[in-house]
Amino acid sequence: MRAFVLLCLVLTACPPALRRPESSQLVVTGTLVAGGFATRGELVTNARVTLRRADTGEELASNTSSTAGGYRLTTTVAAKTRVVLIAEADGFAPIARAFTVGPFTELTISAAMPPLVPLECVDTQCDAPLVDLQWAEPPSGASGAVASFEQESPIVVDLDAAQPRVLAMGYAALDGGAGGTLRLRVPLANQSALVDAMPGNGTLEVTAARFDVTKAAWTKLTASLEAENGLPIPESALPALQRLEYAGGAVAVFPVSNASFLAVLGAGPALGCVTGTIEADGKPAEGATFSTRDQELVATASDGTFCAAARIGTDKTPSSGQYAGLPYALGGVATPTTAGVCGGTCTPVGTLQVLPDALQLAAMCKFTGKVIDAQGNAIPNAEVVAFDESVTGNAVVAFCGKTGTRCSLATPSGADGTFKLNVPLLNSVFVGARVSASSAGGEAQRSTGQHFESCPNEPLTLKLNHGIDRLEVSATFAGSQLSWVPPRAASRVTVLDGAGLLKWEVAAPGGLMPPLTFGTVPADAVQTTAPTGGAMSGDSVVVEFEGLGRDGVVYVGTGTGVRP
Repeated sequence: MRAFVLLCLVLTACPPALRRPESSQLVVTGTLVAGGFATRGELVTNARVTLRRADTGEELASNTSSTAGGYRLTTTVAAKTRVVLIAEADGFAPIARAFTVGPFTELTISAAMPPLVPLECVDTQCDAPLVDLQWAEPPSGASGAVASFEQESPIVVDLDAAQPRVLAMGYAALDGGAGGTLRLRVPLANQSALVDAMPGNGTLEVTAARFDVTKAAWTKLTASLEAENGLPIPESALPALQRLEYAGGAVAVFPVSNASFLAVLGAGPALGCVTGTIEADGKPAEGATFSTRDQELVATASDGTFCAAARIGTDKTPSSGQYAGLPYALGGVATPTTAGVCGGTCTPVGTLQVLPDALQLAAMCKFTGKVIDAQGNAIPNAEVVAFDESVTGNAVVAFCGKTGTRCSLATPSGADGTFKLNVPLLNSVFVGARVSASSAGGEAQRSTGQHFESCPNEPLTLKLNHGIDRLEVSATFAGSQLSWVPPRAASRVTVLDGAGLLKWEVAAPGGLMPPLTFGTVPADAVQTTAPTGGAMSGDSVVVEFEGLGRDGVVYVGTGTGVRP
């Protein structure tokens, strides 16, 4: 029966009659695939999948994914039990999903696991391409792998009732000791939501959190905020950060932990709660789940009632759920207009029906569009991928054929930046693009990504707004003036004498703009070495770039020049 139901679901041709849960236990099944670009959609085998109680971390059930990437977990739970599903596999960041469940709850949860990127350690820092998490001052012989998540979050577990907004998230799996610090970059677009966690001490700190996979729980902490060059950011710079005008960038600093998620937090959306009843065939739908966008699934009690958190608003919002492991649209529901929590005063939404013709069915989508840079220029040969992690296994075969020829899940962009993809969609398609390029000005790496919950009606524009520029810097030293090209904010400027000894050094968390005068310290800059003597023939200048552009792209580089 279940195989017939799934086949109907993926072929979109025959909504089945309602089936009821077959067990009084909690049953969770799904398929695990690889995320990222190069291996996206490949099956993840031998992953350890665990269910834990959210309040105690107690393990309720565990299994490993099969050669087809599938898993199945069953356990006995009481009503209103909040659990966390965790999947872990070598080479991938773990994923975690939280739900409030009870008897007769049957869920299908498939997920794409983000691949880890090996760290490249040089001198006093370990980095990974296009990853916003660094290991600074690691111990000798250190190694590890990391990932950061600007578009896709592997953790869907509410931190607390206030549900603070996650501004940046990364995962580190480290070897070689626990020395040094971890530095997590806050993307430019999210800097407007930064809040000083400890006002009045002269420097910026942020509220942060660490997710412990073994306990399935978040722990709050405070992290200092630095510029890209490692200098503390003064409190006076907060307005510029919030206006997205701070060239020094914003990086949160954490103590090292060998395997954990790190997050920088900002103010979250205002939350209230809704209550109602779900019925199937005129009877209470015990075990059915309810959710609105971005909220955890909540299962009904034996009488079909539920209570769930929801964002405060004035309009109706779409709701959905699962019943007997299948997804259904439950219709629009009123949103709460005031704050509230379950057990208090919540907004009633009435009785919702699980209907056969409301079964959410997959559909083939055509994604067309263009890849551009921050200035709107077309980007050729970008790697473009699209994938819905909830459409896996037999569903992919049903749409794409055994050889996959009916689908196009990845393609390079054309000479004019355009692309075409054919992708099956059930819950949400992630469309991403990335490119690496070299030119006379240096090397550039870019990426971007968007989620779509329905087939688009018009061409997409994928703007490559995340990445790094490794610039070729040209510096000059004429008279007492120090200049450089490109004329971007430099993190540090150093002057050496003819013997290579340090003569003057100045740095600024918000960057230094050319020209500089030897020995003159600009406002907000820090003189780390006082000037020795005056500018002399044979002196040299070293200009270092470590900053964040107005396009949100990190830029680095070093240039030198000798005074005639």
